[in-house]
Amino acid sequence: MPKTLFTNVRILDGMGQSATPGEILVKRNGIQSVSKGRKKLPHEGASVVNDGGATLMPELVNSHCHMSYTGPESMGDIPVEEHMPLTMRQAKTIIDHGFTAAISAAAAE
Repeated sequence: MPKTLFTNVRILDGMGQSATPGEILVKRNGIQSVSKGRKKLPHEGASVVNDGGATLMPELVNSHCHMSYTGPESMGDIPVEEHMPLTMRQAKTIIDHGFTAAISAAAAE
């Protein structure tokens, strides 16, 4: 079962505390272990990623997203065949900025 160990990270757990240094072990798509401070997690059998002091944090959710709004043109003026790739580009931009979920608040039909 693939495991990835993120080392040299600052952990922001979303519970109101400041980010703290530590390590996070991920197994498949879930967090298996977290260590904060100087405590180290076992490296055996894991792909190790040194994040150079970057911050790891919980997912971001855009709770009011107009993903299919693609610009100043009226959405009804763009054929669906052209509008869909524009919407897909918007979705990629949202993902690339750290959002893992978006709740659509109106969308083109």
